[in-house]
Amino acid sequence: MVQHIEPDDLALAALGEPIGPDAQAHLTGCARCTDELASLTSTVRTARTAADGALSLVPAPSGVWASIRDELDLTPGLDPETSVAMPTGQGRRAPFAGRRRAATIAAVAAAGVAIGGVGTAWWTSGDGREALTVVAEATLEPLPGWDARGDAVVEVDAAGDRVLVVTLDGAGVGQGFHEVWLISRDVTRLVSLGVLDGPSGTFTVPQGLD
Repeated sequence: MVQHIEPDDLALAALGEPIGPDAQAHLTGCARCTDELASLTSTVRTARTAADGALSLVPAPSGVWASIRDELDLTPGLDPETSVAMPTGQGRRAPFAGRRRAATIAAVAAAGVAIGGVGTAWWTSGDGREALTVVAEATLEPLPGWDARGDAVVEVDAAGDRVLVVTLDGAGVGQGFHEVWLISRDVTRLVSLGVLDGPSGTFTVPQGLD
């Protein structure tokens, strides 16, 4: 069986990072890895050229941030809108390493879908069931040459675990190889969450990713 390039290494290559001579040599003779790298590179290029004002945060209802802050044992009085610089370290296996904070997570589907906009909202159930917090929402728009569209939602359950729900709609959805990635807002870091099998999927966001 042919040993293809690891998804993390393909992500690094798409970001312009070195991936080693063996991986480079493999790319010269593997159409599958070459096509996947081209798709990731196109996604990164499109995201980097997006307008800076594409993200629009929606204020949470009164008291919601205070409840989240207390639940996560954050510093009293911490402002959720405070600008926090992205880490600049060269971590390969933990590209978003750092403490948990209120940050917007962007989702990218390597099947040719990129973010069109992100917002933030909160909701809780009113019948005693487990409450969920929607911390990020994104409209996924097709890249040139693709037809798939969709939505991405990041939820936080009562235990504090984050889950990404991706739903796609369009020609070719459910066919071929579709992979879901998290991408930093400045498009300098990517991490793979797994393969999207069908038009929708749910992915656990690893601890330690901001």
